[in-house]
Amino acid sequence: MDEAHKLSPEVLEEIRLLSNFELAESKLLQIVLAGQTELGALLNREDLRQLKQRIAVRLAIHPLSQSDVQHYIQHRWQKAGAVQPHPFQPDAVTRIAQYSRGIPRLVNVLCDNALMLAYGEGQKSIGVAQIVEVATDLDLLDIRSRTPRTVHGALAAEQTSFERHPKAQGAMSLASTAGHRTANGPPPVSGPAVVPSLERYGANATKRTGLALLMNKLKWTRAEQKL
Repeated sequence: MDEAHKLSPEVLEEIRLLSNFELAESKLLQIVLAGQTELGALLNREDLRQLKQRIAVRLAIHPLSQSDVQHYIQHRWQKAGAVQPHPFQPDAVTRIAQYSRGIPRLVNVLCDNALMLAYGEGQKSIGVAQIVEVATDLDLLDIRSRTPRTVHGALAAEQTSFERHPKAQGAMSLASTAGHRTANGPPPVSGPAVVPSLERYGANATKRTGLALLMNKLKWTRAEQKL
């Protein structure tokens, strides 16, 4: 059951009833509840205590450390079929770990966008400048201080199942997996939020952004294919 933290108490009670189907020597169903940190609070409800008592194993995926982010990027790079080391410079990996706060989904987004940006610029190596630009475009940075935005709510708890990562391997029975919050409340308000505008990618934009360069390159590639 993915996104189990969004299930209603009524549905969770039905899941509990399904767990009663068993033989004398074994269970007929193996149920895994996967969700964000809110799942723990949901299972602690008084009216769901019978379901909580049936949970045999509880596991949590913690945010990755900087070294874990380095290994994770290399692992994903190799799984994609690459034989050479990934193009992210050590300082860039440090920024990725900082801006993603160790959340695998944000690591993926930062890396994917940085690779597209490097392709648009014709670069084979990705440095700090590309990571900062990507993080800014994704609204992960405070524009004024260039520091990671405070993440709160569901985004901070978002995690992937992470099946192929060594920390996520192992058998689970009725279990809850979740990321950990990295903040205890909403971010401080220092002024009006800066929302990226499509105007910056227009023909009259004063700055040639990575996305604009990529779009221009793809346009010329398609034109060459037609010729």
